[in-house]
Amino acid sequence: MNNNFSFKSYFFNIYIILFISLLIRILFFTSYPITPISGDAGGYINMANNLLVGKGFVFQTSNEVKEGIIYPSIRRAPLYPLIIALFNNISSGNIDLL
Repeated sequence: MNNNFSFKSYFFNIYIILFISLLIRILFFTSYPITPISGDAGGYINMANNLLVGKGFVFQTSNEVKEGIIYPSIRRAPLYPLIIALFNNISSGNIDLL
């Protein structure tokens, strides 16, 4: 029985495949422009920023601030602003990475 299997060539092939897949991902993410914030994304980002500064789940607009009192918002689900706040904290406030 002739065994021509070599771990060196096996791992080399794996490294080549991983390198090519990394290049494809880099090419994919750098070829598409970053889309501007639109729709209700600004509201979620606003809530995430308010969470980070310690105000809580507040969707703060000029109409909702009455006599200096900030009221919590129940218009949006809390999980997505939490995730945005987490990634915003990790990325040091670079919203383009989100």
